[in-house]
Amino acid sequence: MRARARIVAEGDVQKAGYRDIVEDIAVKLGVKGFVENLRDKTVCVVCEGEKDVVDRFVDAIKIKNDIVDVKSVKIVETSPATNEFEYFDIKYGSPEEELGERMVAAVKYAKLALHETRGVGGKVDGVADEIKGSREDIKGIRDEVKGSREDIKGIRDEVKGSREDIKGIRDEVKASRGDIKEMHQDMNKSFSQLNDNMNKNFGQLNETIGTKFESMDVKYGDISKTMREMHNDLREMKNLFAKLVNHFVKE
Repeated sequence: MRARARIVAEGDVQKAGYRDIVEDIAVKLGVKGFVENLRDKTVCVVCEGEKDVVDRFVDAIKIKNDIVDVKSVKIVETSPATNEFEYFDIKYGSPEEELGERMVAAVKYAKLALHETRGVGGKVDGVADEIKGSREDIKGIRDEVKGSREDIKGIRDEVKGSREDIKGIRDEVKASRGDIKEMHQDMNKSFSQLNDNMNKNFGQLNETIGTKFESMDVKYGDISKTMREMHNDLREMKNLFAKLVNHFVKE
């Protein structure tokens, strides 16, 4: 159902380009009618269209920005559409009034543009400071990388020195093994000679004790028993010493 509405917008709506904004919204929504300035500094809109479209139009013209500040939008009259409008237009006042309207609006937008330009200038200065700071950070990173390279070079030198130390230790160990082998051979030779001498001495002592034992066996009973035990002890000592010598010779 098509409807007609008479609307009054209050606030900072004149000398701000508000009528042009209302016209653009009406054209986009397909609303027909007109918009005009009133003597009481309000703006009047008469429009026709489908009821739901008119409702959307009323909500859309509640504009608030840096220049326009609509305090209220009131529907003061509604009725069925007359279909008398072919387009949506702006009803202008006298040339003098319209010139003053346009000039004041232009000054407002110029001030806004200047303010935004200054804001952009401040942002540019901020970006320049950030770039300068980034350069300092990059320089610091480069210095850190350079320092890291020096540290890596130092570590490489230390590793190289450690390799030389390890090589020296290996050479010393190799030489020590030769000394140990030579010492081991000398010990084997000494223990072999000692074993031969001990075997010889034990053999002579055993032979002497055996001879004495045979001559005393009949004459002295208890002494003969003691001498026999001494003979066995000497034989056991000889065997134990032989095992000890063999142990060192094997090592």
